Amino acid sequence: MVSNYRQGSRARIAVSALLIGLLAVLAPTPPVHAATFTVSTFAALQSAVNSPSPVTVVLAADITSTGTGLTLPTGSDVTLDLNGHTLTLTGGADQAGIRTSRASLTIEATGGGTINATGGRFGSGVGGARFGPGGTTTVN
Repeated sequence: MVSNYRQGSRARIAVSALLIGLLAVLAPTPPVHAATFTVSTFAALQSAVNSPSPVTVVLAADITSTGTGLTLPTGSDVTLDLNGHTLTLTGGADQAGIRTSRASLTIEATGGGTINATGGRFGSGVGGARFGPGGTTTVN
């Protein structure tokens, strides 16, 4: 037979563990801050987009890529600020100009800007590629 003292200790330990678990679940999580990259080449643009999400990419110059579109990683959250510049992308065969398969893209135009996105054969300008789904694109 277990003494009343031991039973009370076990109950206090169980309640304490439960409260600690609840505090861990209910504690506010710190906000996620987007990394910001300023780019002036297509290679730097693709590299920035490949960074852990969320990410904001600001153009510092006009950028053109023909035959290789911009690909957002699956599940990524990218904000692209044209910053008064022109982004011209043409995807290769079966590829989108800007591929957003299961990703989220927000396009901003601080100070204006233009996007010319053309898909290759069977690819969209912005969205999915041949046999690939699109994602979410928001233009502000």
